[in-house]
Amino acid sequence: MVIDSSSKSNDRAVVHTQIEVDIEILHHTILRLKTRYNAVTLAAQLPDELLARIFEWNKFMQRRRDDRGWLQVTAVCTWWRRVAIACPRLWSLITHWNVEWLREVMLPRSGDIPLHIDVDLKRRKFMDGLRLVLNESHRIERFTIRSTSPSMSAALPQLLGEMTTEVPLMKMFQISISGHSESHLLPDNLFNGTAPNLRILRLAGFMIPPTSSFLPALTTLSLDQLHPEVRLTVPQLADLLRLATNLETLQLADDCCDISEYTPDPNFRRVQLLRLKSLSMSGHIKACTILLTLIDDPVTTYIELFSRADEGDNSKRLVQEVTARIHSIKGITVTNCPLQFAAHVSGSRSGTQEDFEFYVMSKKYCTLKEIFSTAPLLCARKLRIQCHLSKDIFFEMFGDMPRLTTIEVNTDADSFLPLLSFAHFHRARGLPTYVNIASSKTPSPFADLIYLSLTFGKPQTSILETSLLVSILQDRTAQGLPLKRLRVRGHIHSSPDVEGELAQLRELVNVVDWDVKQISQFGTYVD
Repeated sequence: MVIDSSSKSNDRAVVHTQIEVDIEILHHTILRLKTRYNAVTLAAQLPDELLARIFEWNKFMQRRRDDRGWLQVTAVCTWWRRVAIACPRLWSLITHWNVEWLREVMLPRSGDIPLHIDVDLKRRKFMDGLRLVLNESHRIERFTIRSTSPSMSAALPQLLGEMTTEVPLMKMFQISISGHSESHLLPDNLFNGTAPNLRILRLAGFMIPPTSSFLPALTTLSLDQLHPEVRLTVPQLADLLRLATNLETLQLADDCCDISEYTPDPNFRRVQLLRLKSLSMSGHIKACTILLTLIDDPVTTYIELFSRADEGDNSKRLVQEVTARIHSIKGITVTNCPLQFAAHVSGSRSGTQEDFEFYVMSKKYCTLKEIFSTAPLLCARKLRIQCHLSKDIFFEMFGDMPRLTTIEVNTDADSFLPLLSFAHFHRARGLPTYVNIASSKTPSPFADLIYLSLTFGKPQTSILETSLLVSILQDRTAQGLPLKRLRVRGHIHSSPDVEGELAQLRELVNVVDWDVKQISQFGTYVD
């Protein structure tokens, strides 16, 4: 039928209807073709169970827990939507607190599997959603509550007081509040005192009662951000820890107990935590020292120090406490992060052959220096530097470690290089250049050194002078202190003699691993 301006309206309506039918037929044809196309893709060959696991990983790897991007998998196709809705684990991590969403979507679709609760109490309406979830307390496995709102933090103790239902499956309970001027004790009737599988308890702004029934089963305990009204005395903290006989990880901040009136008791019996593998402390040196004296010989110790200017004696006591536990040292790694120095020491414990690791972070390098000046550390065999240190600090901290056989400097190695020869060693100490180096009785620096790894960082700040390296190694070889292996990474100054200098290095050292880029005097790379 041909339609023109003179056609009747009925004729036009018939044509329009026929075209709409044809469009609908084509639409369904395209859908069938897309379905057939998708059916031969790799994704379409996956079993439902594997596709469900992929959806789970997609959700759990979200950077933000409250991001709903993972829900997009339910809108890709009918098959994906069916698989996603039928996957209870996908709906068991609850981070959204709209009551209707919880009641109609999350809780029904999670079935009967254990729930993981992660709530940031930003608004009061979140309380209604949290109370709804607490009706499912019999299947809560992991429970995290955070609050940065002062008003919500103030309301949290009342909410905890309402949590009186047993939690037979709960393995982890974590509370963290900030922006509030008070701390609180956990209620005595929390979970009706029944959480037989609770192993991990992390508290910030709350304190566990010293006689809590949860303590004996815990494997991880963390206490932080406590105000004076709930702090324990040092003996009370020790009594609390004695009940936690199964602890493997213990994290204590210096505000978890009141040290203002503490005086050491010569008859004090250290807390024996036979399963403890990691002890972490943060705070001022005096508090960390007292906390360290409470625990008997942990395998791993991590200390983050906030030093005061007047803590010299406390630093010495901390050093004594730490080094008394060390039998021998295998290696030392030094790094730095903003405004702090950090050290990792590995070795064996006194009285045993078991491995020992000690971490310390401090705003003052002198604290680390005191630790490194102790006898056990002088016998360290391996040193790894992963931060920038000036020549003076380098010399003061490591100049007296004669037993080192391996040194790795992974950044700004030009600060370290002068310490390897007699001449540069003396100059680093500030001796005048006319001193007769050959007649000096100063012990050779790093006399046992056989392996040296140097990394020269950005070309703007750290470039190797190959001639200087050759001169230093010649000095050491002449003194009977040759290297067996040399590894160099980074940038060197371009010069006509580079190949000749590299040949000299290969004559001086058995194995040379050389991976460098040459920089011209104009700061450009040279092929």
